[in-house]
Amino acid sequence: LWILLALRSWTCGNDLFDGVGYIGYIPYFLHFKSYSFKEVLASTDEYERGYNTLNWLIVNLSENPQIFLAIIAAIELSLIGYTLYRHSPNIIFSWIIFACLGLYVFSFSGLRQALGISLCFFAFNFINYRKPYIFIFLVLLASTMHTSAYLFLPSLLTRNLKIKKNKAVLYLMMILAVIPFIMTIIQYGSMFVYGKEKYVSDAGGAYNLFIL
Repeated sequence: LWILLALRSWTCGNDLFDGVGYIGYIPYFLHFKSYSFKEVLASTDEYERGYNTLNWLIVNLSENPQIFLAIIAAIELSLIGYTLYRHSPNIIFSWIIFACLGLYVFSFSGLRQALGISLCFFAFNFINYRKPYIFIFLVLLASTMHTSAYLFLPSLLTRNLKIKKNKAVLYLMMILAVIPFIMTIIQYGSMFVYGKEKYVSDAGGAYNLFIL
């Protein structure tokens, strides 16, 4: 899984590189080679500061986009892999589920989202601590990669709820009833988080994945 992500073409992923307009994650990564660390922290560029800082650190290590993709993939899969190692009774089957659910394929394009997801995944290791400061810190760190990671914080309050079968069926019916209105809900949520509508054109894929 890591080799496929690390050695893929720069154009394998919708958001990586637009050969026409020269926009995407790869050109964005390369433009940080002219930045100082202070400029990165003060940057008002489009993406979150944590992601910008990671770009700056990698570009100062190597300007090779293949190295950039390999490091991002290594961070993502190592955080998820450690969590599977700690909690899964069948690691191979867990990796198969991960690769087939869509999160893995999505990470070919959504670098920020993949980093946010993997950090939230890793935060799960600390969710049941009596003082879950590490969990909160990791989710907040994930939000510096992609702001939608904030949606994982409420799980701290619901982690010990026990749901009986009849309630589970009721909640499932409620979820199905909400699905036709998910776009409107996402638009209002986007206004609350970002102060503007964002991700409207692609139906809020990042939010849907975190809810899943």
